[in-house]
Amino acid sequence: MPAMIGALMILGAMSCPARAQQGGADWDARIIHSSGSVTVLLASEGALKPFLAEDGLPLSPGDSVKTGHDGSALLTLSGVHSITLLRDSKIKISSVAKSETLLDLAFGRMLAFISPLVEGQKLSVETPQAVAAVRGTEFGVDAAASGSSVGVFDEGHVDVFNPAGKVMIGPNQETSIAPGRPPREPRALTNRFLRYRPFLKRLREQWRQLRRAWPRYAKLDRRVLRRRFMATRRRRPLLRGRRPAFGLPRKDRASGRGGRRRGRP
Repeated sequence: MPAMIGALMILGAMSCPARAQQGGADWDARIIHSSGSVTVLLASEGALKPFLAEDGLPLSPGDSVKTGHDGSALLTLSGVHSITLLRDSKIKISSVAKSETLLDLAFGRMLAFISPLVEGQKLSVETPQAVAAVRGTEFGVDAAASGSSVGVFDEGHVDVFNPAGKVMIGPNQETSIAPGRPPREPRALTNRFLRYRPFLKRLREQWRQLRRAWPRYAKLDRRVLRRRFMATRRRRPLLRGRRPAFGLPRKDRASGRGGRRRGRP
């Protein structure tokens, strides 16, 4: 029996959108920070193998980011939405259209801070088992072939459903979904998500810094950076431990705007 591929649909029903959400038909997806082992496959450029990721690198539909056992990465959509990919995880950028944003979490764990979406905007995350409609800004997803879990932290509600059933989880609740089974009844957050609570304050501040710094990132030409990245990789392999950045100038990184994170969840 073929595996069922679900989607975690993140729908914002709140008003008062940020100005950055109103411009353009697509989000500007980028890797902002990475630490440890993080690789990127630019499939949209015809790349056949992954390379070591670089801070500030723009991402396009078809690209994927993978973290190793010691890796983590911060992705952004136009500085408005923040996705933290934890270790041993892989995510694919399937669509950056604001009308139907699609991220595919093949396996691993992610934490997301999603700003209010306006009417006509949708953002979804695919996992192997379920579909969740998220009404809030802070949530986590854990995906594996054996099952997926969705947890809401301090605000918002999430409808989690598949052909076998549907549940709604609220603040400080989670649900899990086994292959071919309905989502479990909501329960209080377990250690699956509670273990990330100590990092939430830091991640919130990181999200706020990213939004303040975004205008500088937005001025960096996406096409030029992607061409430079691919040209460098085709000329010579990236030396082990060397990770040149396409992000903000050093003075901005040193001030906490655009710099590499200390530590990792």
